[in-house]
Amino acid sequence: MGPHRWYKTCMRWAHGCVRRCVRFLPVLALCGTAGCGGAVDVSYTLLFPSLETFFLSATASLDVYDGSEDPDEICRNLSVALPANQQTLASSGSTDVCAFFDGLATENVPQGRLVMAVTVNDAAGLALMRGCRVADIYGDNTEPVVITLATLPNYPESPNITCTTPEDKCVDRLSCVSQ
Repeated sequence: MGPHRWYKTCMRWAHGCVRRCVRFLPVLALCGTAGCGGAVDVSYTLLFPSLETFFLSATASLDVYDGSEDPDEICRNLSVALPANQQTLASSGSTDVCAFFDGLATENVPQGRLVMAVTVNDAAGLALMRGCRVADIYGDNTEPVVITLATLPNYPESPNITCTTPEDKCVDRLSCVSQ
């Protein structure tokens, strides 16, 4: 094969490859936002503002939402109330806060850009803290998603905390708040 013929063969091959790759790019872009590739297990850890806030907390609920369109707006809305147009993709339900201490795993979370919202309640069910995090979840996540919590205006000013370590609350199961 002469150099001219070799060049034409390579150019035809390259042109065909470019044409195939250009057809493939929209599929790749769609997978990036819609979460192609199946569901994965994701581990979460809550970052409390202080040890005192952890001791006062009883339960937390974590909900996962699609964040492919304006995730920051979704987080702002979730800090006030659930937006009517948001469907929960995964949820922990009401879970003991100690389950989040070592990282709580949620199974079958779709891949893609996701919004994770958490509400933390006291023993009476009063919402004390909320947190929201946007994360890109693809493949096997080995590191837990850390969600930072912030206290709400109804957080008590000076609670009477009796625990001194997380083990008091989660291992020994002591009541950490006295009336």
